[in-house]
Amino acid sequence: MHNFVLYAPTQMHNLKDLLEIGGFDPNVKIEDWDLWLRLTKKGKKYYVYQNF
Repeated sequence: MHNFVLYAPTQMHNLKDLLEIGGFDPNVKIEDWDLWLRLTKKGKKYYVYQNF
């Protein structure tokens, strides 16, 4: 949770998954983080590829 990097412009999501959770919540200050947390609560997995 404290050393996590997932750049917003490089994300790819399944539209069905986004619709299932209601998409972005405009009332949340950090929409991406909220979106990722809600997707993982539904059992979705994330994979991070870093090439630096």
